[in-house]
Amino acid sequence: MRSLLFLTLIINVVSAASSYLDGLNRTFDEIEFKIVDMYVTMPEEQVKLLDKSSGSSGSQMGGAGMNAGGFQMGGAGMNGMNFGGFQMGGAAANNSTTINAAMDAVPVSSAVSNSTVEAIDNTTTTTTGATDATDATDATDTTDATDATGATGATGAAGGFQMGGAGGFGGFQMGGAGGAGGAGGFGGFQMGGAGGAGGFGGFPMGGAGGFGGFSMGSEFRYDNATIVMKWDGKEKTFENSSFKVGGANSVTNDKLGFNIKLSGKFLGRKIIRIRPDCTDRSFLRTKICCDMANRMGVPSIQASYARLYMNNEFWGFYVLLDVIKPSWIKQTFKPSTEEITTLYQCKTTGMTMATGSDRLCVNANDDIRNDMTLFSEFIRDINNCETAEEVEKILDVDVFLKYMAFEWLIGSFDHLLLNGHNFYFYKRETDGKWLIIEYDFDSTLGVAIKPSFWDKKGGNPGPEPILYTFAEWEMNRPIINVLVHKNQEKFKSIVREVLVSSFNPYLLRPRIAELEEFVAPYVKEDFAPGSNGKYPGRINPSGKQRTPTFTDFENTVDDVYYWVDTKFAVACENYGFDPDEIMEEAAAYVAKPFDYESYSLGKKEEEKKEVKTETVEVETEAVEVETEAVEVETEAVEVETEAVEVETEDVEIETEAVEDEKKNDDSNKSQECWANKLGYNCCKSSCIVYTTDESGKWSIENGKWCGIIESQCENCYGEIIGKYRCCESCNVAYTDEDGLWGIENKKWCSIKFSC
Repeated sequence: MRSLLFLTLIINVVSAASSYLDGLNRTFDEIEFKIVDMYVTMPEEQVKLLDKSSGSSGSQMGGAGMNAGGFQMGGAGMNGMNFGGFQMGGAAANNSTTINAAMDAVPVSSAVSNSTVEAIDNTTTTTTGATDATDATDATDTTDATDATGATGATGAAGGFQMGGAGGFGGFQMGGAGGAGGAGGFGGFQMGGAGGAGGFGGFPMGGAGGFGGFSMGSEFRYDNATIVMKWDGKEKTFENSSFKVGGANSVTNDKLGFNIKLSGKFLGRKIIRIRPDCTDRSFLRTKICCDMANRMGVPSIQASYARLYMNNEFWGFYVLLDVIKPSWIKQTFKPSTEEITTLYQCKTTGMTMATGSDRLCVNANDDIRNDMTLFSEFIRDINNCETAEEVEKILDVDVFLKYMAFEWLIGSFDHLLLNGHNFYFYKRETDGKWLIIEYDFDSTLGVAIKPSFWDKKGGNPGPEPILYTFAEWEMNRPIINVLVHKNQEKFKSIVREVLVSSFNPYLLRPRIAELEEFVAPYVKEDFAPGSNGKYPGRINPSGKQRTPTFTDFENTVDDVYYWVDTKFAVACENYGFDPDEIMEEAAAYVAKPFDYESYSLGKKEEEKKEVKTETVEVETEAVEVETEAVEVETEAVEVETEAVEVETEDVEIETEAVEDEKKNDDSNKSQECWANKLGYNCCKSSCIVYTTDESGKWSIENGKWCGIIESQCENCYGEIIGKYRCCESCNVAYTDEDGLWGIENKKWCSIKFSC
């Protein structure tokens, strides 16, 4: 066991926390330290389907459960479904298989392969829950649907039920004791592949059994709920809203999480989530990590807190979350396109950014969920990069490295560096670079971390993961080798920036303290059993039953403090930072949010609307002049009527050129428009050639044909209107009705007509 030179940190807990999120202009600022009470109303029969703890659901997958050999689906369900030799992707096996929980242990939405599901051998295999190595791919966003705890099945007969193979059930019998069963058949019964997403190749599990509103491969959802949000003396009602079970591991818990789609906007959002964070009895980890990401200057979600009431019955205390969806991209980045097609979610374990791992992600646009061409090209290009400079051409490296340092500091095993999931990639349209955006932070700051996680790396570095260096923590990802191990000074500076901006005891200790004080009364309420002995909102008897106490809450908060203090000391020691110096800088640091606006084409559109073709504006604030090279004294500037010299980033327009341009302008104005003779106007600004005939070149303006004056169209549209300079290159970043646009030196430029 390695020893750590723990640094003595004398920390003055001052009012640093109160300013932790100051200046970030978040949409959730309105509910910071304010509880949101969420009242959901739906028909009682729907609530009974959802609340399986009431005993009124028609089926339970548990108890008699799902047996390999004796498959029973609730009440009068289906008896005698003999699976025979249960084979997964490899050689058959005549063994017994216990299935506890959903068939989440097998990827459902993609063909089963040896890389994700190993063949079951001749030993008894037990699947408990959705194992990390084989999480469901969730092609229909329904990984968390089935909450089963089945009994151990009898040894199957040699029938050859094959996942992804030819299949063939053998004697299949339904109902009662049944007879010998029919001839079976089902021919290539597949999970995924041609079978389709989440439905066993069209064979619905649920049918007459009822499943209490849940079915294999689907989840409870009600689309006509009335949801009333109350906060800080305000109230807003949303009719016809969607309320459904959500969360990858939700059904493994007694208290479920929910995804909500409102009929209108709440704090600028229509889509929100509430999560019970059952593994974090402090209710702090998700909130603190989201706050840190907000302060780091990376694109990130926001978090707050809510209480849920179902038909006026208290269902518990939850973390309230922003959601990354195409709509979130539109609200934050404000792209020019109506449809978002370049956002990809990597939810399934195993996405390492290595070649081929892109198949574990999906397009976040539900209409084109399987359109992965662009993302696959990105992963291929990343793996062809040998240097950080090459990667920087296609990936926002600063954002990526901040998230990697963040994962290590917060001790996350549930993101890219370890398990390889719970993040998105978005290709922004302005510069074509990709961004990583992470989510789901409940398994951080010491929760459930085990040295055995590193066994697959060839042996863990020691018994205490909190002491691991970054190199020991990460799992030999190829991209990390290029961007970190071969570029260590850059990564060291990123780690320091994250420590100063967000991860240090000076900022986090008072932040934790004020959050603890705020949530404490709500945690007490959530951890108090009712007169019936049930905890609020614990509606899933098939999930893990927990009996939390307020002492658990207090102890878990102490664990959070411990992680922050210790990991900060580890990071400072690893990289040779002076901790006092870091915290002094933290005290003076002014947090800045991620600059979404700089990458907004929507903002460019607003700017263009203000431009009139008759007006030439020279914006002096857009001219960057280095004092070493150029000194401009306002007293020394003389503007002659015959000549104008404008210096803009090394571009010199000589007097003769200005006079020539003026002459061209005058000649264009005085020149008789050749198109007038044919009954048309000449184009004022358009130089896009749609057709050419013996009279000349034609374009379109305001829906009408116009003749092009060629002398006017020698350079670029931006120069014609006097707002944008012409690009040096022909690299197109954006296209609109005015032509082609590029970005050079972080400024918009107009693509030359010659391109």
